[in-house]
Amino acid sequence: MKAYIFGNIKYLFRIVLILILVAFLAIFTYLFFIPDQVFYGQMYINPIYFYFEFMPVYIYILMYFTILSAISGFIFLISSIYYIKHKEKSELREYKLQRIFSEKLINYLYLDYFETGENHEQYIRYFRKNVRGNLAKGVFFNAIARSQYLLSEDFRKKLFELLRQTDLLKVIEYYLYSHNTANRIIALKVISFMGISNYDKRIMKYTRSSNFALRNEAMLAWVRLSETNNLEFLFGQKKHLSTLAINSMLNAIDRNLKADNIDYDKLINDPSSRVNVAGAMLLRGKSNPRQKEIIKSALDVDDDILREVAWETYTSSQHTPADVEYLINRFPTESSENKQNILRAIQSVEMSSNILSFIDQVILKESILLKIIALKMLFDHNLTLFFNYQKMDDARIALACSEVTDFNIS
Repeated sequence: MKAYIFGNIKYLFRIVLILILVAFLAIFTYLFFIPDQVFYGQMYINPIYFYFEFMPVYIYILMYFTILSAISGFIFLISSIYYIKHKEKSELREYKLQRIFSEKLINYLYLDYFETGENHEQYIRYFRKNVRGNLAKGVFFNAIARSQYLLSEDFRKKLFELLRQTDLLKVIEYYLYSHNTANRIIALKVISFMGISNYDKRIMKYTRSSNFALRNEAMLAWVRLSETNNLEFLFGQKKHLSTLAINSMLNAIDRNLKADNIDYDKLINDPSSRVNVAGAMLLRGKSNPRQKEIIKSALDVDDDILREVAWETYTSSQHTPADVEYLINRFPTESSENKQNILRAIQSVEMSSNILSFIDQVILKESILLKIIALKMLFDHNLTLFFNYQKMDDARIALACSEVTDFNIS
């Protein structure tokens, strides 16, 4: 909360500075129109006024903008030189800190396994001494998040103790409430990977942020910290959910392996089409009859993206004979992309007489690409039938057979 208060003070301070600058420019401009001014009975002559008094207006305007441009250009030049030099120095220091902190952190985490000649207190003293300043703190927190994400062993308790003993836990909270978006993102990463669940209200607020990066990281943090895979924070989400955000949430759910309490019905029927897409992607690979019926309801929606994802999801699951019959009946009226999905779905089931008849119609009537997929199915399941088609006097079928044999032989 202290960071939030200080952030507001800094924000107000910036506004005051801007207002002072605007007032200064206004006064400077006004001086061109004031010949003199009386302060406490003393008259002050304005030499600027008499210099411009008899000049044409366009000369006055030209001189004004020339002076303003010269001052602005000088400030910009000095600022650019300082920024470039400062950035080069910061990048070099950041690179060195990343390497050193990562190495020290790994040694600290595996202190019980490696004989480094150092003890626990030495590492605490090292981090307490060297993790100072915004750059060092940011690099250190990123190193913590990265190590916990990449390492297979759960070091959350050990990392929590490290932060507590180095007095950096309060810095994490400071970052979370900071007005700096980068600091907020770093805090969300550390909090979620460390499993610190004291900031639900603030994280939920950030899931509605207008900043994409902050919103995405807050969603991932919520998924990682949740006791189950409950995605209620998505319901009614008015901000755009990118494919990257959806895939990131899917990866976080797969990695956490928590109880599946997702209300798929609600996700598929949410007013936001992107939330619907997220629900459809989450259902991928699930063969529960109830869940398959939910995704089946999205196969005919007007939204092109949702319909495409729904078809990919539906055809990726395991299928009963009734499912196969449904897909075969839908095949003639579907797009080329969906027809490919249907063929790939049927590819994993046992070849019945009904399916063989369907494949025959695909080979005889459909496009070259679909012929190739259908013939590949025969090549994998029934070589005798494949060779029968190879003997047919049809140039397109012969070309498709050639593609299948060339692919399998090579």
